[in-house]
Amino acid sequence: MFSVVDSLYQLFALLPFIVSFSIIVFGIVYGVRLLKRMEKRAEEKLQINKDSVHLQRKQMEIIDQLEGKLLSIEKILKNVE
Repeated sequence: MFSVVDSLYQLFALLPFIVSFSIIVFGIVYGVRLLKRMEKRAEEKLQINKDSVHLQRKQMEIIDQLEGKLLSIEKILKNVE
């Protein structure tokens, strides 16, 4: 026959297992959440880098256009002299 003391003893005997299992589950959940956050940050950083490269290409195109216009202006000025 079970008594309250036996039930408490069994509960305390299982307590280390329950605590260990809880810590492991918590660690796994925390690790997964951490990995998801890191992945999201990496994707955001990649998008920022892509946007930066796109902007730099646009700037280079504009600089090339301005350089072409400047060369044509210099040619016109040389012809005027």
